Amino acid sequence: TDRLDIPRIDYTNGEPSILLEPSRTNLVTYSEDATNWSTQSSSVLVTANQAISPSGTLNADKLIPANGSVTSNGGRYISFSSTAGTSYSVSVFVKQGEYRYISFSYGSAAAYGFHFDLQDGIIIQNLDNPAYTSISREAESFGNGWYRLKISLTDTVSIGARFIGVRPANEKPTATNNNYATTGDGTSGIYVWGFQIEVGSYPTSLIHTSGSAVTRSADA
Repeated sequence: TDRLDIPRIDYTNGEPSILLEPSRTNLVTYSEDATNWSTQSSSVLVTANQAISPSGTLNADKLIPANGSVTSNGGRYISFSSTAGTSYSVSVFVKQGEYRYISFSYGSAAAYGFHFDLQDGIIIQNLDNPAYTSISREAESFGNGWYRLKISLTDTVSIGARFIGVRPANEKPTATNNNYATTGDGTSGIYVWGFQIEVGSYPTSLIHTSGSAVTRSADA
């Protein structure tokens, strides 16, 4: 994604082919630096560069729920301004650490998304809300324990601060939203990398950012 005029190769169907994608912008200004993602009341801590990411580099961060009861419904999150009638696709790469479960959601307590089992690699419960029109939910395996969690929806309301959250859980979550209590020990957690928010009805490959939103030109 970073090299101009060098074709990217897609092996999805087993045979190499040139990957052609539309122009997209990653609205997350620090796609691979979770220390710049927000949290409420320091409820989810971050330790940088703790695992090899899907890029093959030691640059995946560890999300660690703080010691004690954690009630923040956002985990670590990105906030952006949404527009009614617009379709968004959000995605993040995650890997199991000491904790097995994660919630990935669009919106606050009235959230859309799912709870995910990082060990078995399955969505264990969908989160739905009438404020959003569902398009798709998916978890794609990238090998070595990494999954790319993906949500696509149409937002029906314009909101100045719409939250997309990644929340580790030490026990299997059963709540119908992302606002549930969990307990942290201050050292255990999960690994994350490559957060992306883009306008569109499906997610595209990761656009790397390090301080500002980045637009990738359409392939032709």
